[in-house]
Amino acid sequence: MLIIAFCGIDGSGKSTLIGALSRRLRERGVPVLQRRLTEPADPCLKFLKEASDQVRLQSLCDVLAVNRLLFYRRQLPFWSALSRAGGLVMLDRFLYTDVAYTQAHGADSALPEWILSHCDLPDLTVYLRVPVAVAWERLARRRKPGWKLHENRSVLQAALEAYDCCLPEDVLILDGERRTEELTETVEAEIGRIMRTGPSRRACVGYGP
Repeated sequence: MLIIAFCGIDGSGKSTLIGALSRRLRERGVPVLQRRLTEPADPCLKFLKEASDQVRLQSLCDVLAVNRLLFYRRQLPFWSALSRAGGLVMLDRFLYTDVAYTQAHGADSALPEWILSHCDLPDLTVYLRVPVAVAWERLARRRKPGWKLHENRSVLQAALEAYDCCLPEDVLILDGERRTEELTETVEAEIGRIMRTGPSRRACVGYGP
């Protein structure tokens, strides 16, 4: 089984790329499961959104990171069934997101960093990097408003800078302004390489104890 995670600031094009790549792989007979690492209907996430004006940012960021980890660990046994069919899982976001956005809010990222040091990583992490102006324009075109805590220009800029510092060297970094078809081909080629040779590692670089 392969687990592929997609990271980037809000508006970087993660969902678009995941959708396009999933369609292409399914057309070729590859079973694909798309998941957000925290689903919008998750009770904890809904509660935090309601309480975000009354809870300290440090507490909010820490709970988000722990909730994302617990969801990841709960799902791993179910995802293993895909391995028997040669399938893969595509995750919208991973725990690097918590490190980047915690730092973007000016909070201490010690907890999400510790979580990363004790967590099995995806077989491939794809980081879509886009300028804040591009991400902001994309967010403005969405029909549904996002979470204002994350989706404001100052936080996006700080998260972009944090991502540049927190990602390990073997993350696949792509220009999120490229055409979706080009990005899809690049990621598909990397998935093919991993399926032939295996992932380069499963331990986290830079967050060890």
